[in-house]
Amino acid sequence: SYNTVLNAWKLCGDARKAQIMLDRMEDNLDSQGRRKVRPDAISYQTVMDAWASSKEIYAAENAEAILERMDTRYREGYRHLKPTLQSYNIVLNSLSKSRGGDAAERAQKILQFLEEQCESGNTDLKPDVVAYTTVMDCLAKSRLRGKATSVKGILDHMHKEHNDGDNNVRPNVYSYGTVLNACAYTYHRDDKAAALEIALDAMEEVKKIPWLKPSHVIYASFFKVIANSMSRRDPRRNNVIQSAFQECCARGLVSPLVLGNLRTTASAEQYAELLGNDVAGLSYVVKDDLPKEWTCNVKQTRSKKVSTFRRLGNRKIRPRTSRPSLR
Repeated sequence: SYNTVLNAWKLCGDARKAQIMLDRMEDNLDSQGRRKVRPDAISYQTVMDAWASSKEIYAAENAEAILERMDTRYREGYRHLKPTLQSYNIVLNSLSKSRGGDAAERAQKILQFLEEQCESGNTDLKPDVVAYTTVMDCLAKSRLRGKATSVKGILDHMHKEHNDGDNNVRPNVYSYGTVLNACAYTYHRDDKAAALEIALDAMEEVKKIPWLKPSHVIYASFFKVIANSMSRRDPRRNNVIQSAFQECCARGLVSPLVLGNLRTTASAEQYAELLGNDVAGLSYVVKDDLPKEWTCNVKQTRSKKVSTFRRLGNRKIRPRTSRPSLR
């Protein structure tokens, strides 16, 4: 079918050819004799997804334009082209990958529209965890003032909706990951104190909420928060780093990303104390240098499964003697 071809172009990463085919299919909307060539909702969503997956500069704008065309056709009487929540989530996904400076504001406007539609009775467009988390991701990647507070506000709203009985908005580990990213990459000095406290609270919640299962990314992001937002003069700093790393080890989530962020966060003395002098002094730390229970639950994509964890500075290679123990 034509949708199969559109999906093939999407998988090939060629959004432009998918767009050209959709344009040609759209010309047949008013044709009575070529029904099989007419686009349906899946056709539009496939091309939007193709743009969202592409690395084109104006991918998000193109995905938004297709959604607007889809909505216009629906209002013209083509009832089978009614945009769904998935349609809007695809556009939000494209905005989260956009390099545009206004992506976060545009994502917030879409979320506001969805919430207004739900309040007016169109419950099919009620935002779900994907919609909220994607908008949070857009905010986390922005340079907006107070973005950590804004992201935490969305998270709190999700918890409220979930407590009121909506299981479709139950926050997941990705939701908390975006909160930590927003805190880690808070650029304005006046926002850093608030971002730090939000991150500390978020880590406590991750440990207490029964359905959340932390990933190694959670701990890596948390170390990045400490590095960027907690002063080295803060008396809590060493204890926070030590406690987080011990929890990470106990959960078997010590990954290359965790070690790299820990190295830039902890002092040289604390880093050596946590890993042991023999391991801390290595130019390359490989999986076999660490206790198996420290790394046993790290899940990474196949492309990231490498034996070498990370180059950790230009240190002199020392003989590998003993493994560190969990302190």
